[in-house]
Order: sequence, then structure tokens, then C-alpha cells
Amino acid sequence: MGNALVDMYAKCEKFEEANRIFANLAYRSSVPWTAIISIYVKKGFHEEALKMFKEMNRENIHSDQTTFASTLRASANLSSVSLGKQLPSSVIRLGLLSSVFSGSVLVDIIHKNQDLAKKAADQLFQMDALRDGAAYVNMSNIYAEAGKWENAAKVKKDMREQGVKKVTAYSWVEIC
Repeated sequence: MGNALVDMYAKCEKFEEANRIFANLAYRSSVPWTAIISIYVKKGFHEEALKMFKEMNRENIHSDQTTFASTLRASANLSSVSLGKQLPSSVIRLGLLSSVFSGSVLVDIIHKNQDLAKKAADQLFQMDALRDGAAYVNMSNIYAEAGKWENAAKVKKDMREQGVKKVTAYSWVEIC
């Protein structure tokens, strides 16, 4: 029950309530850990988010794609180069890269490091299951932002050749 309460309060941006319940939990599954890490990132407490992620790992709680996405955001906002290099390999090693969500976030978040982003994108594009255009569009945008127009055009060409279509206009609706 407590795990679900932390998740609910975090999603409703009730930071103090989520933290209070989290601190008093006897057992913490990955759900409250991810919720707390996500709310820290959303509130701009990136260092605290990374500390929580490290504590989560010390307690041998397994991370999921949402945990990695939030941790990548915190890492990117802090320009944590060492963690920024470790996380993508963890995402790949744990098989989370096969998730379009994780892969797209990975490419999008690490755009501050062009070489690292290119390596992640290359691995994404080699996946047979990747048929969502988000990773392709993000990589094309990264190249365009860096002024590498030929590379941006090549990514879009590859997208067309693979028959990948962009998903247009969808959103998540949350009620809090």
C-alpha cells in the first residue's frame, strides 16, 4: 500500500507527502524508488536524484526503463560525464534498450555529448524491433542542432528506407 501511495503522491507532485511515506516504508520495491527519483528530477534536485539511484542500486533494487530515463535526465542536467557514460551501457546490458521509450529517451537526453549520442543511436537503429520514428527524429534533430545537415538528412533517409513512420500527436493524461 505504501509503495502505491508514494507513486500516487509523486505523480500528483506532492513532494513532501511522497518523501514522508517513502522514508517510513519498511520495504521499498522499484515503484517508490522510481517515483521519488522522478519527482526529484522534475523538481530540479538532480544531485539528490542521482544519490537516490545509487542508494537504490546498493539495496539491490532493479531499475526499469522509467528509472533509467529519470536518472539520465538528472545526469544530463548535471553534465555528469562518468555516469552519463555508464548508464547507456547499463540500459543496453539490462535489455531496456529494446524499449522504444528507453531508447528514444537515451538518444534525446545525451544529445549534449554528440559522440555518446551517436553510439546510442547506432545501436538503436540496428534493432529489428525499432519501428517508432521517435529515435530517428531525435537523432536527426541532434545532428541538425550541431549543424551536421548531411548526417541529419542521412538519418531521415534511413528512416524512410526502413519504412519507419513518425507517430503524430499523442499525449498522456494524468488526473491528480
